[in-house]
This record gives sequence, structure tokens and C-alpha cells, in this order.
Amino acid sequence: MGQVVMVSINKQFFFSQTIYKTIAYLYEYYSPASIQLTVEHCLQVFNFQLNILCHLRQKFEQTGAVAPIILQQTSSVHAAQEESARLLCLALGCPEPAYSWQLLALGGGIHGGGLGGGGLGPRVKVLGPLLEVESASPEDAGTYRCTARNAAGEASAEMRLSVYTPLEVEVEPKLLVVQVGGSAEFRCQVSSPGGLVTWYKDGTPVLGGPGGPGGGSAGLLSLGAVSREDRGMYQCVVRRAEGDTAQAAAELRLGDAAPVLQYSFIEQTLQPGPSVSLKCSAGGQPTPTIAWSLDGFPLPTNHRFLIGQYVTVHGDVISHVNISHVTVEDGGEYRCVAENRAGRAHHAARLNVYGHPYIRQIPKVTAVAGETMEIKCPVAGYPIEEIKWERGSTELPEDLRQKVTPSGVLVVERVQKAADGGLYTCTARNKQSLSARRSAEVEVIAPPKLSPFGPPLSAHEGERASITCSVVSGDKPLHLQWLKDGLPLETVHRVDEYNSILLIESLSREHNGSYTCSASNGAAEVTQTQELLVNGTGGTATAFAAASTRRL
Repeated sequence: MGQVVMVSINKQFFFSQTIYKTIAYLYEYYSPASIQLTVEHCLQVFNFQLNILCHLRQKFEQTGAVAPIILQQTSSVHAAQEESARLLCLALGCPEPAYSWQLLALGGGIHGGGLGGGGLGPRVKVLGPLLEVESASPEDAGTYRCTARNAAGEASAEMRLSVYTPLEVEVEPKLLVVQVGGSAEFRCQVSSPGGLVTWYKDGTPVLGGPGGPGGGSAGLLSLGAVSREDRGMYQCVVRRAEGDTAQAAAELRLGDAAPVLQYSFIEQTLQPGPSVSLKCSAGGQPTPTIAWSLDGFPLPTNHRFLIGQYVTVHGDVISHVNISHVTVEDGGEYRCVAENRAGRAHHAARLNVYGHPYIRQIPKVTAVAGETMEIKCPVAGYPIEEIKWERGSTELPEDLRQKVTPSGVLVVERVQKAADGGLYTCTARNKQSLSARRSAEVEVIAPPKLSPFGPPLSAHEGERASITCSVVSGDKPLHLQWLKDGLPLETVHRVDEYNSILLIESLSREHNGSYTCSASNGAAEVTQTQELLVNGTGGTATAFAAASTRRL
């Protein structure tokens, strides 16, 4: 007769007769000497176990029948929704028992092709002692009863099937922008309760309890007094007792912050020969860049000057100026400027190198009429007793608009085009009356000035309209441009280098918007703007004017 036995063995020994006999010895109902075991067919029950279900044909001498007994069963199974679940109920009896299954909540029996009258449908299949539920749903959950029957009696067992929905986790907001010193809060939203919530930052657990450094519930991460180290990716990881895990992530960015100098070099005085390193470091958001200058001009371009810059893991920028074999000509005021879109910060200190006075070449200076001009005399050598400025042969200052600072900076306020252009000479002298001279050419440029726009326009749809932009003063070369709502316009008639006309052949409502004329040269950029409103055929087109100036 046929019998079903669960064989737990290593697959490579599957056909060992010794293994078969050992299994037979476990069951006291049979005499080991009278049993012959022959494999009919096998199927693997669980992929993750070495458990093999085998149908065995047994031949033995025995009088009477034996009622079934349950040898092995799965007491409970936890399955995710849409996954398969298997319940095992293994019985032993003589003759071989037949199996029936029932979901107690529904009451109907489950047949080989599915549930008879129970409503589960063909997804539930009976494979003898094995009940398989395909694509499990929450409706499949409940207590199942397995009954093994033969002529001698029956035995039954109950087992529990739990079906849980897959975890879904979401963190809100997905992107959070916070200023340094502000507060931040992330919420972890979980599809079903009961899971263990853990927060991570850039893959590292967040310290300070379930709510993070700022406290709060497990699903809430609060950060107070946000610092630059707090920016990064935050993960909410949820683990349930069933063993499944889900996670979601969000990013914390810092809002724009002006640079702050964290380290700066000091003034040094030394003899020619050794090497010198000047260092500046700064933090900010976004990470700033650092530029260097010497007495207000770019650093010398030679092999003895080496500039290095790198960004740390925390987003700070560190910049060095390394000078090998310092000479007298390398002396002067060095300045580092850290800048990003939020602002700038700077530091300056002198590097004094003993030696005779020396003045580096001064590039051509462009000043804006009406503004303040500053020219620094790039003096090297140490010590320096006196620095003087002259225009032509006249020593400065010669009026109240001019002054010379102790560090050798010439300041001219309210620059005048006719009076302040020309050749300027700087002289540096030490106590031994040794001196050096250097001249610089100053060009004064007048910024452009626009004629105010005319009175409001009055026109109907379909009519023509024009706006004239005229530069009444300002040095050439001049650049004129028209914009509508901030975007350049191409269909513009340029009369000459001082005048430009915006012509609209046929007005429509699409011509509503802001029209701006921009005039610029090397000194400044100025604008005039009109807000144009076009009404229907019986309406009017009205323009309102505004002006602005931006220095270049």
C-alpha cells in the first residue's frame, strides 16, 4: 500500500537504503524486518530546507488496520500578500489515509482544484498532505484544519495562516532646505503599524533615541540648531516581526550662507631666502571659492608661487599660497577673499621682506565718474619710511576729495572725468633715503545715462506702438539691449550707437508685459522699464515707466 513519509536527509544520500530503514525504525507500529521501501516519486516542499516529501510503497505482513496519526505539521505560516504559502500536514496510518482540508471561518471543504463552496477559488490547491495557496491575500488568512482518514479512523490538526501586506515607507519631505542654526523635521510614514523604526544618516544610525538627536516619536526625526555636519541623506528603515524590511530616504540641504573665515594667516617679517606658506580656510553654503591678491592685484605668475585649494569632507575650502625662496619683491599686502552666491569674506596681512624699496608694476586703472577711486601703491622692501603720490608734478592730496593713507593707498572721492584722469606716480622711501618710483595711468569713464521714457502709450489691438531708448551721456563703447519679461528681444531697430527703437507692428494681448531697455559700458549698466498693457479693440495700451542703475 502507499504511504507518505517526510524524509529529512542530505540529497547526495537520498537513495541510501540505510536511511530508509532508519526512518522506518522511528515508527513503532511496524516491524523493521518486514518493511520494504521503494521510492515512487518525490517533490521538494520548501526551497530553503532539505526536506523532501516522498511517496513510498511499503510491503509488510500485518493483521488489522491502524488509525492515522499526525507525524508532522506546520503550526503557523506567515506569508506576504501576493506570495505563495504552503501548509503541511503529514500523517501515518494503515491503510494509507486520505487528506481533506477546511478553512474554519468559511466552513467548506477544500478539494484538489480549490475550495469547494468556500470562496477561495482555484488559487488554493490540495496536494495530499500539502495545501498550497497561490498569490495569498488577506482573505486567505485564518485557521485551517487538516484531517487524515482511513478505515481505522481519523486524525486532525489545525494550523494558522497569516497574510500581511508588504511594507510601504515614505519620508516627508523628500527634500528639506534649512539655514544653518535652524531646525529640521522628517516624518516617516509607514503603511501598517507595529514595525521597528530606525533612522540612519548617510548609512550610519542616528544617535539620541528613536526620534533622533532632537527627540520625538519613532516616526519623527527632529534636528535642532542644524549645523553643516547635519546635511546629507536620511533613511527611515522599518522592520516587522514577520521579517520584512522597507526603507525610504530624504535629503537635508543647507540654505545659502555667506562665507565665514575659519583660519587666516598673520603678518610676517623675514629675511630673503626661506619659503613661506600663507593659508586661509572658509566655510559657507554653497562651498565658497578663495581668490588671492597682492596689494589689490593678481599674484605674480612665476614658478616660485604655487596656489593650492581643496575642499574637506565637511565642505570647508582650504587654500594655500606657497612661495619658495622669498625675495624682496615678494613683500606686500596679501589678501584672501572667500566668495559664494550668498556673500563674501576677506582677510589681509602684510608679508614684510627686509630690503630696499621696490614698487611692482601697476596695471592701467579704470575709474567711474562720480564714484570713489582707490589705488594702492604695491610697495615691497622693509622697513619703508614714507609713501607719496603725485599727479603729473603735483604732490597729492591737492584738494579735499583726495587723501593718501599710511599704507600707501590713494583715495579720490567723486571722481571727475576732466580733473582726475592722467598719469599718477607713487614713490616709496626708507630711512636711508633709498627710494623707488612707479607710475600708473588712470582712465575715467562716464557711465551711461538714459533719457526717461515718454508718457503712457494709448493704442488699440492691431495698432502699432514704439518705444525709443536714448543714451544722453556716457562713454563709448555702448551696448544697448531690449528685454521683455527678462528675456532678450531680437526684433529691435538700432538707429545708431546711442539710440534704439522697439517697434510693434500690430498690438495684441501677447504683447502685455515688462519691456526693458538696458545700456551698458565699462563703468555701469542702466535700465528703463515700461509695463505695457494691451486691451481689446476699444481699449488702450498703457505703459508705466521705471528706471534703475547697476554699476559694473
